[in-house]
Amino acid sequence: MGLSETQRWLYSGWQGNEERCDQALRSAFDVHRGLEGLNRDLVSCVLPEVCLGIGLHFGTAVAGNIGSEQHLEYTVIGDSVNTSSRLESLTKELSSPLAVSSDCYNRLRRRTERVWNSLVNAI
Repeated sequence: MGLSETQRWLYSGWQGNEERCDQALRSAFDVHRGLEGLNRDLVSCVLPEVCLGIGLHFGTAVAGNIGSEQHLEYTVIGDSVNTSSRLESLTKELSSPLAVSSDCYNRLRRRTERVWNSLVNAI
Protein backbone atom coordinates (compact mmCIF):
# COMPACT_ATOMS: atom_id res chain seq x y z
CA MET A 1 0.00 0.00 0.00
CA GLY A 2 1.35 3.42 -0.88
CA LEU A 3 0.49 7.02 -0.33
CA SER A 4 0.16 9.28 -3.33
CA GLU A 5 0.17 13.03 -3.03
CA THR A 6 0.82 15.64 -5.67
CA GLN A 7 2.12 19.09 -4.94
CA ARG A 8 2.85 21.87 -7.38
CA TRP A 9 5.60 24.38 -6.77
CA LEU A 10 5.46 27.45 -8.93
CA TYR A 11 8.53 29.64 -9.34
CA SER A 12 7.64 32.99 -10.81
CA GLY A 13 8.25 36.64 -10.28
CA TRP A 14 10.93 39.01 -11.41
CA GLN A 15 13.77 36.49 -11.47
CA GLY A 16 15.29 35.47 -14.78
CA ASN A 17 14.29 32.19 -16.40
CA GLU A 18 17.60 30.54 -15.55
CA GLU A 19 17.33 31.50 -11.90
CA ARG A 20 13.86 29.96 -11.60
CA CYS A 21 15.11 26.63 -12.98
CA ASP A 22 18.13 26.72 -10.66
CA GLN A 23 15.85 27.46 -7.70
CA ALA A 24 13.51 24.60 -8.60
CA LEU A 25 16.41 22.17 -8.95
CA ARG A 26 17.93 23.23 -5.63
CA SER A 27 14.54 22.81 -3.95
CA ALA A 28 14.20 19.30 -5.39
CA PHE A 29 17.62 18.32 -4.01
CA ASP A 30 16.83 19.90 -0.62
CA VAL A 31 13.58 17.93 -0.40
CA HIS A 32 15.40 14.68 -1.13
CA ARG A 33 18.12 15.46 1.41
CA GLY A 34 15.44 16.07 4.04
CA LEU A 35 13.68 12.89 3.03
CA GLU A 36 16.86 10.89 3.72
CA GLY A 37 16.78 11.97 7.38
CA LEU A 38 13.06 11.28 7.67
CA ASN A 39 13.51 7.81 6.19
CA ARG A 40 16.34 7.00 8.64
CA ASP A 41 13.98 7.87 11.49
CA LEU A 42 11.13 5.85 9.99
CA VAL A 43 13.32 2.77 9.47
CA SER A 44 14.59 3.00 13.05
CA CYS A 45 10.93 2.87 14.17
CA VAL A 46 10.29 -0.11 11.87
CA LEU A 47 8.06 1.99 9.63
CA PRO A 48 8.09 2.05 5.82
CA GLU A 49 10.18 4.63 3.98
CA VAL A 50 8.64 7.49 2.03
CA CYS A 51 9.44 7.55 -1.68
CA LEU A 52 9.06 10.75 -3.67
CA GLY A 53 9.36 11.58 -7.36
CA ILE A 54 9.73 15.13 -8.66
CA GLY A 55 9.14 16.31 -12.21
CA LEU A 56 10.65 19.66 -13.23
CA HIS A 57 9.61 21.59 -16.33
CA PHE A 58 9.84 25.19 -17.51
CA GLY A 59 6.89 26.89 -19.17
CA THR A 60 3.91 29.15 -18.78
CA ALA A 61 0.91 28.44 -16.61
CA VAL A 62 -2.29 30.13 -15.54
CA ALA A 63 -2.54 30.60 -11.78
CA GLY A 64 -5.56 31.72 -9.83
CA ASN A 65 -8.71 30.86 -7.94
CA ILE A 66 -10.95 28.35 -9.66
CA GLY A 67 -14.37 27.22 -8.51
CA SER A 68 -17.52 28.78 -7.17
CA GLU A 69 -18.35 31.15 -4.34
CA GLN A 70 -18.94 28.13 -2.11
CA HIS A 71 -15.61 26.48 -2.94
CA LEU A 72 -12.64 28.37 -4.36
CA GLU A 73 -9.31 26.67 -4.85
CA TYR A 74 -6.05 28.30 -5.85
CA THR A 75 -4.38 26.22 -8.54
CA VAL A 76 -2.23 26.31 -11.65
CA ILE A 77 -3.27 24.91 -15.02
CA GLY A 78 -1.74 24.62 -18.47
CA ASP A 79 0.42 22.47 -20.71
CA SER A 80 3.52 23.06 -18.58
CA VAL A 81 1.68 21.82 -15.49
CA ASN A 82 0.60 18.70 -17.37
CA THR A 83 4.18 18.13 -18.56
CA SER A 84 5.49 18.38 -14.98
CA SER A 85 2.87 15.87 -13.89
CA ARG A 86 3.88 13.44 -16.63
CA LEU A 87 7.54 13.80 -15.64
CA GLU A 88 6.65 13.07 -12.02
CA SER A 89 4.81 9.92 -13.14
CA LEU A 90 7.83 8.94 -15.21
CA THR A 91 10.02 8.86 -12.08
CA LYS A 92 8.11 5.76 -10.97
CA GLU A 93 8.75 3.93 -14.24
CA LEU A 94 12.43 4.92 -14.25
CA SER A 95 12.95 4.28 -10.51
CA SER A 96 14.46 7.74 -10.35
CA PRO A 97 13.65 10.43 -7.79
CA LEU A 98 13.89 13.23 -10.36
CA ALA A 99 12.94 13.82 -13.99
CA VAL A 100 13.86 17.13 -15.64
CA SER A 101 12.61 18.28 -19.03
CA SER A 102 15.03 19.61 -21.60
CA ASP A 103 13.23 22.98 -21.36
CA CYS A 104 14.24 23.21 -17.71
CA TYR A 105 17.70 21.64 -18.07
CA ASN A 106 18.70 23.96 -20.91
CA ARG A 107 17.93 26.99 -18.72
CA LEU A 108 20.18 25.99 -15.84
CA ARG A 109 23.04 28.39 -15.29
CA ARG A 110 26.50 27.05 -16.12
CA ARG A 111 27.62 26.75 -12.51
CA THR A 112 24.57 24.63 -11.74
CA GLU A 113 25.09 22.56 -14.86
CA ARG A 114 28.71 21.79 -13.86
CA VAL A 115 27.61 20.16 -10.61
CA TRP A 116 24.58 18.45 -12.17
CA ASN A 117 26.12 14.94 -12.34
CA SER A 118 27.44 14.93 -8.79
CA LEU A 119 24.11 16.14 -7.41
CA VAL A 120 22.07 13.65 -9.40
CA ASN A 121 24.28 10.83 -8.14
CA ALA A 122 23.64 12.05 -4.57
CA ILE A 123 19.93 11.34 -4.84
